[in-house]
Amino acid sequence: MKQLKGRTKGGTQGARARSVGVLTKYPFRGKTIELKDAIELIAACLYPRENKREASKRVRERIRYQQRLKKLPQSQPLVAAEFFGAVLDLFEDWSPLRSIQGLPMKTAVLVTGVASKTEVGRVRVIVGPPSLDVLPREYQRICCELEDCKEEILALKKKLTEVEGILEERLERDRQISIARSKAAKLREGVRNFVCEA
Repeated sequence: MKQLKGRTKGGTQGARARSVGVLTKYPFRGKTIELKDAIELIAACLYPRENKREASKRVRERIRYQQRLKKLPQSQPLVAAEFFGAVLDLFEDWSPLRSIQGLPMKTAVLVTGVASKTEVGRVRVIVGPPSLDVLPREYQRICCELEDCKEEILALKKKLTEVEGILEERLERDRQISIARSKAAKLREGVRNFVCEA
């Protein structure tokens, strides 16, 4: 079995899906992927024996349609886990993608009393209250946390404003110094010309 070969260019996911066999391993590193790379990867996995260009066109059209409906992310580069999770939720006939080893997928699992968000390599579990009697206290606790967060955000905004003010002062000072240097250079040039003429 042949795998996709990836190459990196300029710190982004620059690998191109080139395959003539069954795709078995996710060829990219990092958390993001370019849409072009994702399309070629999906086409190579779903349609390995078809014309590469036609297969990519079929995949691209389905993805673009879902992007127009706002069901798939449009930003570039795509967060791979979110993109492949959404693709697998939308297109049940694309389930062969699940067989790719290391394919990042983000999934939400809801069970009564427990909610869990998972991503390959990372898990976060949210446990709900055991009874309805606890809900008012939890609500108050969460409201207090929210207020604390709002206060922290206001403090950070104030610091940001102060830093922006300092930056403006320094930029203005640098501009004034640049103007003074320019005037001094012109004056020096004028004195040189005057001395040479005399």
